[in-house]
Order: sequence, then C-alpha cells, then structure tokens
Amino acid sequence: MYYVYDGDTPEGSYSIRVYQYQEATADSTEHEAFYGFYTVNPQTGEVADAYADLKESN
Repeated sequence: MYYVYDGDTPEGSYSIRVYQYQEATADSTEHEAFYGFYTVNPQTGEVADAYADLKESN
C-alpha cells in the first residue's frame, strides 16, 4: 500500500489517497491501483472513508 497526502479538507482533516501495489501477471504489468480516499483527523487519529456517505446512499 502507498499513502499520499493530498492536502487538508475544509474541516481541517488530512486528505489521504491510498494505492495498492499490483504485481505483474500474465495479462498485465506491475502497477499501482487506486484503493481509496480517506480523511484523518489530526487531533484524534481517526480514519474515515472519504466516500462512505456516497457508498451508503447507493
């Protein structure tokens, strides 16, 4: 997994993009695949899925 700081949210949390390393297979080359977007509260360390509200409404 790779974690990339993507700035602060308007609420003051950190915005983090997460990628997962994918090894090469017979059908593809090795690459990084997007895994998700998360927010981290710098005061509490709480991690939340940035798109949880969208996922719940579908």
